[in-house]
Amino acid sequence: MCGKKFQSTLIQCLVCNLHFTGVIPCAIHLQRKAHQVRKLKKSPQLTSANEAKQQVPRPADEQSQLLYCELCDVKTTDLEPMLEHYRCGKHAKNLHLLGVVKKIFDPQVYQTRFRKLDEETKRRRNGIFRCHQCSLTFPTKRKYKIHLAGKRHLKKVKTVISENIIAKYPNDLKWISK
Repeated sequence: MCGKKFQSTLIQCLVCNLHFTGVIPCAIHLQRKAHQVRKLKKSPQLTSANEAKQQVPRPADEQSQLLYCELCDVKTTDLEPMLEHYRCGKHAKNLHLLGVVKKIFDPQVYQTRFRKLDEETKRRRNGIFRCHQCSLTFPTKRKYKIHLAGKRHLKKVKTVISENIIAKYPNDLKWISK
């Protein structure tokens, strides 16, 4: 090990008094029913607005936001179907009703998402495939799909999702450095 000492970090769940060595096991714990039950027993009422916001599911990252339309409650697994959804009449009607008439949503957000989807689709048609989580670019669709199924990519995605889950529970966790 060349004489270097690694500084290990533990994550402690203050609700359950458990320790974790990584973000993935900690995130799995935070989502389990046992943690939620213990948390409710310790504080039966939500004590802050931040804790109330924890109950609302949110997309994990920018890419998943591009694949979900809150207006129409439509979720897709790829860019092309979502682009088709944004072009359809149902979405335009909901955008006009909720964005322009009732002013619940900002239409600019969806115009920006549409532009990003369109740009990404054009890149893919030109033979440029991008993995946003890993910040890699691939020349062919075959190599891109191989990457998406690979261990490094899946580990990175799990880590990003876990970090986002952990960020929703700031009052439940304590970071300990050794």
